[in-house]
Amino acid sequence: MIDTPVEIESHGAVAFGDRVLEYQLQRANCSRMSITVHPEGTISVRAPKSAADEEVQQRVLRRSRWIIKQLKELDALRPLQPNWEFVSGETHRYLGRQYRLKVRQGEPRPTKLIGPFFEIFVRDRNDKESIKASLHTWYRSRAKSTIDRVVDEVMRRPPLADIPVPVIQLREMQCRWGSCTTARNVLFNPLLIRTPRSCVRYVVAHELCHLVSLRHDAKFFRTLDQVEPRWRELRVLLNATDL
Repeated sequence: MIDTPVEIESHGAVAFGDRVLEYQLQRANCSRMSITVHPEGTISVRAPKSAADEEVQQRVLRRSRWIIKQLKELDALRPLQPNWEFVSGETHRYLGRQYRLKVRQGEPRPTKLIGPFFEIFVRDRNDKESIKASLHTWYRSRAKSTIDRVVDEVMRRPPLADIPVPVIQLREMQCRWGSCTTARNVLFNPLLIRTPRSCVRYVVAHELCHLVSLRHDAKFFRTLDQVEPRWRELRVLLNATDL
């Protein structure tokens, strides 16, 4: 399909109950209007150049229930990060299990998981940024190996088995566990490794199913049902996970 030229002309908003849905309006040489809820939670409307603004607003209003449903689906994949202090005795998680920090003063060395403790050496025990950086480096290393294994497993399942394995990147994100870009590159938050292994599998499956459809449409959910039949249960578990 040949894409048509698009002009971003304006922004709009409609009120639905106690929600205000703001959207980006794109004008194009197309015959039909379409609405997209993007992974980061933004809304865009692609409309024919001949469509009046009022017509666009009415279309968004009619689709408000569907839009809010998509936004709720995205909310289930938003990490809630506590205000960690990065001090000895503080609890942090790895694959859903609790471990405590043991911060020691000395020559810096890589974080190690020893029994029930994350052992971290820093020159200054009050240097929270260094403690955080050391712990997050450890998380990133474990996330890389774990997510790569899960991606390999999930990509073997039909109908994903016929799709080339995408570029996988790790990126710390404030409001997302994962994301699939329009270029079909898949991003994962390395802090996902804090959650239970089954939640890691769910998020990986969710994002890889966007290789079939970038939107949360019927085709996407049919694919997700095939790839991870327990996704509804796992979504609830992820949303209830205490980091």
